[in-house]
Amino acid sequence: MRQTFFAFLVLGLSLGCASDKKKEAAGDKIQVAAPTIEMKSEQAVPVIKVQPLPLKDEAKKPGAQPVPFQPKMVEAGLAVELLLDASGSMNGILGTETKWNLAVALLEDLLPQWQSLQNPPLSLGVRLFGSISPLDDNNCDDSRLLAEPGPIGIQELKKKLAGNRPQGKSPLAFALQKAAEDLKKRNEDRVILLLADGKDNCGQDPCQTAQQLYRTEKIITHVIGFDIAQEDEASLKCIAANSNGVFLLARTGDELLSSLDEALRSTIPYNLRIKTLVGGTPLPAKLTVYKTGTQQTVREEASFGIALLRLPPGAYDILVEYADSIAAKKPSKILKGVELTEKGKIEQEIRFDLAGVTLAARNPEGKPTAVQYSFLAGGTDRVMAETDASGEEKTFFLEPGLYDLVARASPVAGREMTLLEPKIQIDPAQGFVKHFAFQTGTLILKGVGSKQEPLPLTYRVAPKDRPDAVIAEGQIDAAGGKIELPPGEYDIYVEAMDPLLLVQPKGALKGLAMEGGSLLEKTVTLAVGLLNLTAKKAEGKETEAEFKITEAQGGREVAVLKAKEGKASVGLSPGKYQAQAFMMDPVYASPPATAAQEVTVEEGKTAEAALVFQLGTLRLLGRNAKEQRLNTRFAIYQGGTEAVVAQAGPNEGWFEFALGAGNYDVRAEHADAKADPKPHVWLRDITVAAGSIYVREAVFTSAKLRLIGRGTNNEIVPVEFKLYEYGHDRPLISGATGQDWQSFDLIPGSYYIEASYLDDDTDQVLKKWITLKVGDNEFVEKELRF
Repeated sequence: MRQTFFAFLVLGLSLGCASDKKKEAAGDKIQVAAPTIEMKSEQAVPVIKVQPLPLKDEAKKPGAQPVPFQPKMVEAGLAVELLLDASGSMNGILGTETKWNLAVALLEDLLPQWQSLQNPPLSLGVRLFGSISPLDDNNCDDSRLLAEPGPIGIQELKKKLAGNRPQGKSPLAFALQKAAEDLKKRNEDRVILLLADGKDNCGQDPCQTAQQLYRTEKIITHVIGFDIAQEDEASLKCIAANSNGVFLLARTGDELLSSLDEALRSTIPYNLRIKTLVGGTPLPAKLTVYKTGTQQTVREEASFGIALLRLPPGAYDILVEYADSIAAKKPSKILKGVELTEKGKIEQEIRFDLAGVTLAARNPEGKPTAVQYSFLAGGTDRVMAETDASGEEKTFFLEPGLYDLVARASPVAGREMTLLEPKIQIDPAQGFVKHFAFQTGTLILKGVGSKQEPLPLTYRVAPKDRPDAVIAEGQIDAAGGKIELPPGEYDIYVEAMDPLLLVQPKGALKGLAMEGGSLLEKTVTLAVGLLNLTAKKAEGKETEAEFKITEAQGGREVAVLKAKEGKASVGLSPGKYQAQAFMMDPVYASPPATAAQEVTVEEGKTAEAALVFQLGTLRLLGRNAKEQRLNTRFAIYQGGTEAVVAQAGPNEGWFEFALGAGNYDVRAEHADAKADPKPHVWLRDITVAAGSIYVREAVFTSAKLRLIGRGTNNEIVPVEFKLYEYGHDRPLISGATGQDWQSFDLIPGSYYIEASYLDDDTDQVLKKWITLKVGDNEFVEKELRF
């Protein structure tokens, strides 16, 4: 796990720099004074030009023997051997990781940055000490070379580092000597970068070794003291001081990352050193160097807190951005008019006025949980910054101010868990630390009947007043059970599982308030009342029906009952219900219905509900003109539509349909006719009123229609046609004429024909409409001419 440095590297947050310095007209970039001098004056800080120091003439030595000029070419570049402490003490814990794991992880993150260094090019070697033998072996020759100095192979180096563990002694002097031997093969500038968490414990003097290596080999040794004891500091400082190196103290992962990068870059020739800081903490930044007064980019550089730049002499503007901030408006500052010379060096600190916010989150089991943090402007719903985190402790950097902090954890029981920390004042001096604990509450739920007998249950949990938004459901046995719920208000719907009951009684707990870490015990009594239902016709005769019972509020269906004798009974939980009755008869595609509203059922009582069908009667018969009954099939439609209400037949007798009040059309079809399609008769616009009887006869009479299509020269041509009963828009017959007359049986009446013909010569469709009247037993021929 990375330390807090990488938390803000990935998740750092700010809303822009709240500096008291005046903003320039160009955007929101904040100009700070160009390099390094403070002037106690009301005037603007002047630009400082660094001039090269004058060279002193060397004194001439009389009698000096001249020597020929024979320069030796030195390979340009930098060879660095990273000497890593892998002794047993590196197993110590710093934060949540061992010091060894933390050092390796941070090094792996720096390797891509180091790999890109080209001015000068970098050759990197890696050597360990303390990784070969256990401490008890007292091995003071414990050092191994992982990678010879050369081009950085990141993946290969990661594999080699992963195969080692800290365990042994700390032979610093021996390891320095071995590192110098590795570097002797290189012609570049040579540097040892020593990372140690304590002094040499093999009785040697690493200070003297480092001094000798510098005098004889010109090898510089930089030292990073990582989480060292105070009594070891002087010994490690001595190593750097005796070899013209630098000593850096790293107490945290943040400081170790910055120290590693600074130590390596400190040997690189530079003329501009830029530090980016929040308080005393290095801040990762993106640097963009422009030619002064222009947008012409000279160079871009990523910094882990300290950047060493080698730029040609000239004047520059340098944009410094906290690029890893997740705020919409990223903090940035600009240095204007930075003037560099060939030999002078300039150092500049850029301080961002941000405040540290350290957050962590745990789930109900106490483990880190994925969480989304949202920072809102205090007292508003305006999101200023938002980020996801793993739940481990992370540090973010924010602009000082008043915030409302919302933390949303991974859903529990299907529901998002949200905690609010309102009105937090964040300032650089104190920062802000909060560990969120996402805890569920426990509901112990039991069910009993009217006589307090235990009942097994099914349950559904929904947010208050939102019955359809179910977040949890399941079963509980008669002894009761536990339900874990996030904090909030809930409605809990339960239903008994009693095999002796036709309809299971239901109950509910409404507005149950659950708090994190709380324990509630609730018992639901599933009382039962009896509801007797009767279905009748208007004249009082009971009729076969199907009953559907729904809750009056919400419309949830609770029971469906079939009653062949027109009566049914059912046990229900106390409450208000709606009962509907549907007439049961196979002739109905859409059966007649009636309903009883707001039927009240009370515990231990019997409620009665009589549902009366208010119907009219329609009697139908099919016959011919000779008063002979015909085998007829009837279909009843909702008036003016194609929605079938009922159908029956074929039969030669009377049909009787019970229909609700309304308007209907009837289609009668002669089932025994040999013609195809079968002759039929429409009885239209029949209005039925409740309590009335209507009698209609469908009379089938005989008529014939013959059709043929002809063209301009009397030739027979194919003509498409549709035959409609006059005054209606549904075709009775449709088709196309052939090479001979076609005959159709019709019921006497008025008709019209829609005919169309495709004229091949003009490639147009020609249409015409023909009206005709056909009488009883009449034979009509029509030529469809075009």
